[in-house]
Amino acid sequence: MISIVSAADGEGVRQLLVLASVASVLLAAVLAGGARTERTLATVLAVGGVVVIAGLTLSPVRGLPGDGCATRPDAPLDDVPNVALFFVPMLFAVVATRRPVVVLLAGPVLSAAIEWVQDVVPSLGRRCDVDDLLANSAGSVAAVLVGSVIVGVAHIGRRRRRLRQPLPETAAPERALHSVR
Repeated sequence: MISIVSAADGEGVRQLLVLASVASVLLAAVLAGGARTERTLATVLAVGGVVVIAGLTLSPVRGLPGDGCATRPDAPLDDVPNVALFFVPMLFAVVATRRPVVVLLAGPVLSAAIEWVQDVVPSLGRRCDVDDLLANSAGSVAAVLVGSVIVGVAHIGRRRRRLRQPLPETAAPERALHSVR
């Protein structure tokens, strides 16, 4: 669960997370078309995003209920911060690994692990919530869909560029053989 201090701050956080999500799509599109360096940067951004997730969800807080688990879904897709929280790192994970199925499985597993830790470590002052799991999973699914499109378009672009390049002079020895006969 991401704790937001006040409703006014909450709206600012929502807007910031939506802006970060849009910016990450643009950056992912640039990185997907690149080579090893760009994929390494995407890996760093994905890992950094997971570190941010851990910091936001597993740091101790005061004043929040810390025991029990809310297992009844309410409205998980209304929880924009939790959807966006997983969107950004999972998007970069798809670009870095080019393995959307693995990322699709990893997002919900990571979210479930976080909710489990929140449940079994009451000193965190956090409460696990099925809405968080569903919202995080929705963010992961959205990231995999968007990331798959970005990686697919980048692959098509690379392939077209290769097809436009002139062929290397491998045909020259073949012509020489024909002239000898």
